[in-house]
Amino acid sequence: MVAFHAADEHDGETILSAFANSKTRATYALITNHLKKSNTMRIAITGASGQLGSVLQVALAPQHEIIALGHRDIELSSPACIEQLASTRAELVIHPAAMTNVDGCARDPDQAYRINGLGTRYVALACRKLAAPLVYVSTNEVFDGSGTRPYYEYDQTNPCLLYTSAAGAAFCRG
Repeated sequence: MVAFHAADEHDGETILSAFANSKTRATYALITNHLKKSNTMRIAITGASGQLGSVLQVALAPQHEIIALGHRDIELSSPACIEQLASTRAELVIHPAAMTNVDGCARDPDQAYRINGLGTRYVALACRKLAAPLVYVSTNEVFDGSGTRPYYEYDQTNPCLLYTSAAGAAFCRG
């Protein structure tokens, strides 16, 4: 686990243009625009070595204290991560971490469930212990696409692929 303050070497537009996926761009913009309006906070970011996690660090570090948690820093599939995350004393947790390798999830569905489902549950439990808000970043793939209006976080899920197990979202709701 590494806590740091870093100088912002890129402007927001440069960071946003690095995203090929418009949904990732929208998520990034939503998070950073809100947090730029707040006072300095201690923010833990899971999945810190991933695409979204790494750019969130760059964008938020000029104003906030960032606790970057990559897969080498925290084992989301273990209940021990509850205490580990709680020990950071984070005031906000952003959780974009997930096992996203579609083929890997198909080969090892139990591991995918432990990381994407139970890992998210453990992060939510740590947030409860911290009394800290959780920003859970998931995928639109938890929905089957048959809806006729935009989906909302409490809509019924129906994932088409194993890696998009709706367990994480379900644990965050309950």
